[in-house]
Formats: sequence, structure tokens, C-alpha cells
Amino acid sequence: MHSRSKNSAYFSRMPRPVGWALLVGLSVLCAWLMQVVGLSAEWMVGPMVAAIVIALMGIRLNVNRPLYQFCQAIVGCVIAQSLTSEIVKEVLKDWPIVVLVVASVMVLSWGLGWILGKLKVMPAQVAIWGASPGAASAMVILAKAYGADARLVAFMQYIRVLLVVIMSSLVAAAVVPKGAMHHSLFENWAQVPNISSFALTMALIFGSMLLAKFAKIPAGAMLIPMFLGTILHVNGWLTITLPESLLAISYLVVGWVIGVGFDRQTFRASLYALPKILLMNVLLMVLCAGLALLASHWFHVDLLSAYLATSPGGANTVAIIALSNPVNVPFIMALQTSRLFAVVALGPWIAKWLGKKIQG
Repeated sequence: MHSRSKNSAYFSRMPRPVGWALLVGLSVLCAWLMQVVGLSAEWMVGPMVAAIVIALMGIRLNVNRPLYQFCQAIVGCVIAQSLTSEIVKEVLKDWPIVVLVVASVMVLSWGLGWILGKLKVMPAQVAIWGASPGAASAMVILAKAYGADARLVAFMQYIRVLLVVIMSSLVAAAVVPKGAMHHSLFENWAQVPNISSFALTMALIFGSMLLAKFAKIPAGAMLIPMFLGTILHVNGWLTITLPESLLAISYLVVGWVIGVGFDRQTFRASLYALPKILLMNVLLMVLCAGLALLASHWFHVDLLSAYLATSPGGANTVAIIALSNPVNVPFIMALQTSRLFAVVALGPWIAKWLGKKIQG
């Protein structure tokens, strides 16, 4: 114990430039290893793991707040970019069933959070945000904005992302002999974006950041460009253009913000809760697989499409697998994107309401 404290004190005295160099190097290594293994969200999870390691070593680093808000705005634009006019048509075609399926996944997920909160596996607000079936990065940003412990929320979210990626890839490989080809943000970095579209996207981002500063909306740096970008993108008024290198850097910064806040107490709490979180997530995936059987019958689509559409992982993660297989991509993205927007809109109120129910 004394030796550990001595090491921590040694690292805490390390010059900040050296600490940042270690963090950057370890982040790239972790992201690269995840990409080699074939896991998604490598530029978010890899740097987050690296930052946790650095924090547990006793090296204290802080991410510049305007930079973090800029990266939140990038995440908001990525979500807006995922909604297209084709997806809107798909939703409107069978909207009652879309609402039923989307609501079912949300109820199952928040039910999981309610159970974890009741069992005191996690604090009430953390349990609800951690179980929310939206994009993991968006849920962590919102949870932080509304006062929940973003570190534990991130732990819950990325455990589920990891399980969903593994299971979805296995299911796809079983159905499609060639398996799924993993797409990585390491690819196409040298590709030059359309300059005018990129400039307009940057104008949307910086304008939204300025508006968020005065509006004082929780997580406004992400929510404002997400909603404005969706309106502009769906109507064809703006083609949201973001180079993959910029996406990777933004995911990396969000991962760092989560990771550098970890301490040994938080880390021990995460490991203590791990078995129950794994069990609950496996149960959620089984229930969503049962829902996929019903959705396949209701929508008259193949089982793999229904499975990916009802999967409780993030829309971006599922999209990577869907685009690599002969499935109904518009249908999958219609349900995933509809659920994402519903969770972002309802999440703060649901988290507050269920949190009170758990504590009361």
C-alpha cells in the first residue's frame, strides 16, 4: 500500500507535457488494438481506457472546456447526420408499429436501470442514464450535464456497447457466411471533404456553441446542433460534412473527459457492480431478441434486420454492422434513429422521475 502511494506521488509530480504525451500515446495504442480486434467505438472507448489508466496512476490532467463543448457539438452533428429523408419516410410508413417497438426497447432498458437502482448496484440517476438505450456518447454528455456521475454512466453504457457489438457481430456472422466487415475511423483520413459543405457545418457548430452559451440549456452544445442540424439535413438545406479525422479527435476528447475524472474509489465501485451489470445487460439483450421476432413478423422483414433494429446498442455502432451485411438498412436506421431522438428528448424527465421513484 505504501509503495502504491509512493508511486502515485511520483506520477503526480510528473510534468504536465509528459503526462499529456503518455495519454496521447496510450490512447492511440488502445484505439489501434481495439481496431485490430474488430471492436467498434475504438476512438471513444480506447482513449477513455487510456485516460482511466493515467488517472489511476495519479497523473492529473484537465481538458479545456471550450474544446470539450466543440466536441459535444460534433457529436450532435453526427447524430443529425444519421437522420435522412429516406429514414423519415420509413418511419412514417408504419409509424404506429415503429412507436410500439421503440417504446418497448426504451421501457425494457429503463426497467433494467430501475432494477439496478432499486438493488443499489448504482446510484439512482446513474442507473437510469447508464441504462438509457441511446448513443453512448450522447447519454454520457447528457448525464454529466444533469448532474449524474458521468464516469459510472460511461462504464454502464460502454459495457452494453461492447456486449451488443460482440453479439450482433456473432449473429451477423452466423446468418451471413462472410461475416461483417468492420469499418474504422482509421480509414479514409486523407479524404478531402467538400469545402463549402464543411464550412457551413462549421458555421452551424460555432453558431450553436454561441447560442448554447447564452441559452444555458444543459448539454446545449450537443442538443442545439443536433436539432438544428436535423432540420437542415433532412430538408436538404445542408449536407453535414465532417472529416473522419475530426470525428476521431472529437470522440477521443469526449473519452478523455470521462476517463480523467476516474479515481480509485470510482474504479472499485465500477468493478463491484460489474457482475450485476453484465447479468442485467444479457437479460436485456435476450428480451430485445424476443422483441425482434415480433418485429420481424410485424414489418415482414428478415430476422437479422429486425434483430439489429431492436438491438439496445447505439445507432452508430449498429449502422457499422448493418452496412456490412445484406439487410434492410433504412428500416434498421429508422428504428434506431427514432429511438435515439426519443431518448434524448425524454431522457432528462424519465431519469428525474424514475430517480425519485427509486429513492422514494
